[in-house]
Amino acid sequence: MINKFDKIIHNPLFVITVVYALAHAFLLILSGCWWDDWTFMSHNLAYVNAVAMESGRPEWNLLIPFCWSQPHNGRILIFFLYYLDVLFVFITLKNSTLLSEKESLLISLLFAVFPVNDARLLISNFSYTVGLFIFYLTFMLFVLWNNREDKSKGKMWRISLLVLFFTSFILNSLLVFYYILFVYLFVLDIRKNKEKRILHKIFGSVLNVLKNYPDFFILPFIYYGFNKTFFPTY
Repeated sequence: MINKFDKIIHNPLFVITVVYALAHAFLLILSGCWWDDWTFMSHNLAYVNAVAMESGRPEWNLLIPFCWSQPHNGRILIFFLYYLDVLFVFITLKNSTLLSEKESLLISLLFAVFPVNDARLLISNFSYTVGLFIFYLTFMLFVLWNNREDKSKGKMWRISLLVLFFTSFILNSLLVFYYILFVYLFVLDIRKNKEKRILHKIFGSVLNVLKNYPDFFILPFIYYGFNKTFFPTY
């Protein structure tokens, strides 16, 4: 019996689930309306459409009405999307080759509970929740794809990852934080770089990353130009 319990508490999925549930379970029973939600909930969908287009956020027209009629069900969905984010972070770190499983679990648990992010309960922030979910999902898939011995056979993977990252930028702050991906790629390359001269090693690794992932590097600029051209604020 003790051995079974010991195996359970050393199961990363179990530990993550328990910690996340203890931290955020109240999200499953909240049914009120707070802060910016009053801006939307007291108006019809035509108003949401107008605000979305004026703000240059067309995704609001797709995502906010999805939770419009049943905010409680929307918060249940938000609860599980953030839960999956934690799992994606754990899988990403575990497969990054930079951290051990225990280190990956510890960071994932910290991510699960900090920062508190009370704004996650807002239906008006649902599009940001979705953008973050897509980002962590795609980052995990990128790491798994990048670990392949022959990535040239995964062209559809590459295109799919670019499309998903592009979609995740509906959370605009990711246009900057996205470049954590290149920090990761740089660290991987510099660990393999046999050059002994430090400056040559750093410069060589930077060039290698940019040469191998130019499409990923320019992606935020493409999104920014696309959004400003087709969905400008007014």
